[in-house]
Amino acid sequence: MVVGAVLVLLIGITLFPLLPPWKNYYHTRTVLTGSMEPSIRRGSVVINQWTDQKNLKTGDVITFRKPDSPTPIFITHRISGINAGNVLFKFSTKGDANPAADLWQITQAGMEGRVIFVIPFLGYLIEWFKSPSGFMLMVFLPLAAFLFREIRDLVRPKAVLSLFIWLAMSINVAAPVRAYFSSAPAEISEIRLETAASFETSNPPVPPPPPPVLEPPSTTLNVNGRSVAEGITNGNFSGDLSGWESGGTVALETVDGKSAARIGSNGESGGDFTANFLRRTVDNIFKNISFNFNFNSSDYPPYDSPGFQFKVNDRPLFEIHAADVNPDGQEGLHSTGWQNFSFDPSAFSESALDLSFYAGDSGANGATGNGDTYFPSYVYLREITTTKITVAPESGISLSATSGQTQDWTDFKEMTNYSGPFSLGESWDGLHKVNYYSFDPNLPPEPIKSQAVTLVNGLLAALTLVESSSTVDSVTLQWVANGGAVYDLRYSTDPITKESFDNATKVDPWPVARINGAETEYTVTGLTPDTTYYFAVKSADATGKYSEISNIVAMATLPVPGPKLGDVVINEVMWMGTTQSSSDEWLELRNLTGEEIDLAGWRIENGGTAGNAIDLSGSIAPGGYYLIAHYASNGSAISDVIAADLVWAGISLNNEGEQLTLKDSDGAVIDQTPSGMWPAGVHKDSSGFHQSMERNEIPGDGTDPVNWHTCVDSGCNSAVYWDSEGTNYGTPREANLSANDKTTLDYRTLATPSGEITTPGAKAASPEAVLATSSAILTLPETVGSESAQPAATESANEK
Repeated sequence: MVVGAVLVLLIGITLFPLLPPWKNYYHTRTVLTGSMEPSIRRGSVVINQWTDQKNLKTGDVITFRKPDSPTPIFITHRISGINAGNVLFKFSTKGDANPAADLWQITQAGMEGRVIFVIPFLGYLIEWFKSPSGFMLMVFLPLAAFLFREIRDLVRPKAVLSLFIWLAMSINVAAPVRAYFSSAPAEISEIRLETAASFETSNPPVPPPPPPVLEPPSTTLNVNGRSVAEGITNGNFSGDLSGWESGGTVALETVDGKSAARIGSNGESGGDFTANFLRRTVDNIFKNISFNFNFNSSDYPPYDSPGFQFKVNDRPLFEIHAADVNPDGQEGLHSTGWQNFSFDPSAFSESALDLSFYAGDSGANGATGNGDTYFPSYVYLREITTTKITVAPESGISLSATSGQTQDWTDFKEMTNYSGPFSLGESWDGLHKVNYYSFDPNLPPEPIKSQAVTLVNGLLAALTLVESSSTVDSVTLQWVANGGAVYDLRYSTDPITKESFDNATKVDPWPVARINGAETEYTVTGLTPDTTYYFAVKSADATGKYSEISNIVAMATLPVPGPKLGDVVINEVMWMGTTQSSSDEWLELRNLTGEEIDLAGWRIENGGTAGNAIDLSGSIAPGGYYLIAHYASNGSAISDVIAADLVWAGISLNNEGEQLTLKDSDGAVIDQTPSGMWPAGVHKDSSGFHQSMERNEIPGDGTDPVNWHTCVDSGCNSAVYWDSEGTNYGTPREANLSANDKTTLDYRTLATPSGEITTPGAKAASPEAVLATSSAILTLPETVGSESAQPAATESANEK
């Protein structure tokens, strides 16, 4: 009897919505989830009555078709809000057990009706009857019992008639019931009545395969199209440094109740800055990378600069100098306290990011490799993560799920719901949590996830640029850091405005970020000499939101300086001529700079006939030589392979000596020889020696005789320099050789006709050059001091 009663109840609940006058006005549904608990338990059967939209109110429980679902899926939720429009009302809904309202709004067109009656637990029985065994039990067990009872009275005609009627009812009732149970929660109107002919007793239906194991959906949070999923594990250094590469002095400590990694020594020395490091590589897919730091230093001037540095792909991005925490040079340990640095890595085009942290001693008081004892610099690091997000109010935060619907909200107070990308309002300034999850009625729900979000509302303060210094190709600027993560410094030869800032040239590498209030300096290099440039800078926070443009600074690079005293020297003088002719005189200049020097307009005074100047032309190469000769190579004793830079027939040098003066095109004196007698060089007749006067390797003051010597090196009379080897000594247009001798000319001596050696100023028939060391007078070739060594009469024309 119990089975029969249950069967009658099931058939009644199933069929009454299909029969007049209830058809299209009443529907039954089985509740499959716990979204309405405790008011409607999972497994209950609800009876829905169609109700006009005007008669519905907030708090009513309704059943409606899920919007945008490709297959009919019905949901039973409570009305949480009504937007009464002109034609169709819009209803907001929410499950009693759900933490947030549904993502949609529905209208009367998608509504099945208001719940008027709930039958607890009956749905479990219906679900069981949906299975093959339950269906068989529901239909054929009562039939078997009936047959067993009626066979006993088979002889009675009414039994045969009852049997026929029961079979017909069972088959025709079983068809819609089976369709309802097997397709729920499909619409009742789609159920078809099947006849007995639709059953194929010879081919029983194959049992369906077991349902697959269902995995809950998974949601990813994105900001401006970049993932903020976790990319760094053990960023809080819980117990070890797994996942990190380290070197030098790195240790784990508990600081302020949390585990932190210490880079650098906190003992007597901070250790070598470049040797103490913590490093790892992550994919460049994240919106934000951040870390907590506490920099400590007991250094004093000259400071460790820097004492802590953070690099990305070997490019410095953030650093702290010891002076930043102790600008007054006071003794003792100083600290930044715990601070946070965040940046948006989207500026890096590389697919991977190498994150490197360095700390320790550097600079004058802790130069790399030695460390400054007793004055360490070190840093504590913790909470290194890719999930702590800093965003601007206009940032688009979106969610993507592997399956199902995505739901999120930004604050538990307002419980605001979003179904796609959304922007945070400016009123949300500060730290918040974005809580999000995905759900699908046919899948297990995803656990609620939470993400810390710092919303930055407002611009960083505009920076103030201060001009510092300039060179011929660089300009150095200064400003006080405003806490920005990125500094965009630009320059142009045209005045920069707010509108033209992006068209100006951006410096590379970009300036390194510093802690708020740190004095920052940057040198822009590669500029054109003697040119006015305009500079401006903006800073951006970790969201990529830029400040207003700074003040505009105009600075000029210095002009390329002209040659100054000593840049070009008179390097060698063949004042006595050569064995070929006393007029075969020449001068040699030497460029001591690394720049080519234009000699146009330059002159050598007193080097020409009757005291006239020698006018120069052409240029002299960096570190090169410039030869001025009386004759071209083929008319001189100089080797034919050595070409003079300037052939000047007016060269006439006085054998008794005179002061030569080299002047540039502005008339400024660049170099001079001593006044009076030549301080070096040897003059003999055609059969004797002709030795040039050479400048020392370190030229010194050209007017001082000690900076000159006589060319005595045996290589000086080589065929490399002369048409033939012999008694001509000199190195025209080449480096001086006598600088290799161990002798140094201290003073000049004179020889009397009898060969007696005298000091300068004594009377003598002719000057002779003798080299002397501080302890002895060197002996020259035996012709020196002899009667035959006197100048020939033909050479007197050489004197002015």
